[in-house]
Amino acid sequence: MTVMNICLRRIQCLWLLLVGFTPPVLAWDGDDAKQFDEGEALLILVIMNNNDVAGEMIDSFLAAGGMFDFEVTDGDNAIYRQGTAVADPVIKIPQKYVNADGRLTGEYDFRLINDLLHEFFHAYVDQVVTKGHDSETADILKRGVAWLEQQSIETSISRVQSSSPSGEFFLHAADGNTEAAEAIKIDFFEEFAGQIINNLAFQHQRIKKRLSKGQIDEEEAANLWAMVIAGVENGFFRGYSYPELEAAMVMGHPPKFLIDYLVELLGLGYESECDQRARLLGLAKGQGDPDAQFLLGFKYLVGDGDCFPADSGEAAKWFQMGAEQGNNGAQDMLGKLYTQGNGVARDYVQAYKWFQIAGASVSQDGVGLKMTPAQIDEATRLAQEWQPKLWEALADDLDIAP
Repeated sequence: MTVMNICLRRIQCLWLLLVGFTPPVLAWDGDDAKQFDEGEALLILVIMNNNDVAGEMIDSFLAAGGMFDFEVTDGDNAIYRQGTAVADPVIKIPQKYVNADGRLTGEYDFRLINDLLHEFFHAYVDQVVTKGHDSETADILKRGVAWLEQQSIETSISRVQSSSPSGEFFLHAADGNTEAAEAIKIDFFEEFAGQIINNLAFQHQRIKKRLSKGQIDEEEAANLWAMVIAGVENGFFRGYSYPELEAAMVMGHPPKFLIDYLVELLGLGYESECDQRARLLGLAKGQGDPDAQFLLGFKYLVGDGDCFPADSGEAAKWFQMGAEQGNNGAQDMLGKLYTQGNGVARDYVQAYKWFQIAGASVSQDGVGLKMTPAQIDEATRLAQEWQPKLWEALADDLDIAP
């Protein structure tokens, strides 16, 4: 197993890679294009994270031990393939997205995000939902399949009439095998949802780009987004299942519960950076939310506009709060900062301690090589004695006013 695969099994590795990149936010314009290192599957997640899509999905995927390999392919679209007994899961990225020098091309930015997000959704369902780590999404997909059973399907497949009830359509596609028809139906609806994801993500990126260029203001962006949602609610989308079916249209508008949930799952919408900062501060300080504290630390570490100026000292403060309350990502990032002396004084004992608490064996091995046996023993003792703190006590210790 490659180091990349090991890293993909741990949530903290995403943030380590994010912070390790220079610049930390990917760009696709000319000479500023971020180097696209073949084999670095986590870059797929970084791209989506930096474009404000699927943040919670990424967290859940990595926390559940999700993984995939990465390949460049000559095909037209990105494709996710499930793992087998002899091969790991893989997302194949079309060569057209990569320049000859290995850099991301800026020509396909919207479509690249769409392709990645669509296939990551398949990976998420395969490795998180079906393994029982996300019951809410599982319920949505179950409701969606039940809804699909009530719809008609329009297709050009010769062995099925041009328009038929879904039950008849899937039974024909499965050569009359009822059990196979049920499996195809699930795959078909998952692809149907993926097509909606494509539409939502593409339109979201278009509006976001216009907003960033000052062509529209936040109110106009919100209005345009409402129009996008209305269009999706009144649209028709295809689904298909490899390799049994060609693309076929569902002759019914997508159910609102599915659209609403996909918007929530992908984290789409328009919240200004300053509004986001105010909301996160309210959660982090007012309620002591460790997830909000971790996100604030991350935002300040990489820098995200005027409302989140890059400030490693501020980042370390928020990571410390989240780490003390048991946030795994914050613990690992705090260990990273102590290792680098970034925002805090370099302290290998503290770094090793937090890496141990976070369970980040890949990271702590590098630190351990720089430490004496006595320092490792001390760090191990501190990690074993550590207990998560309640927010009230922590806020009092750090003299934080709500």
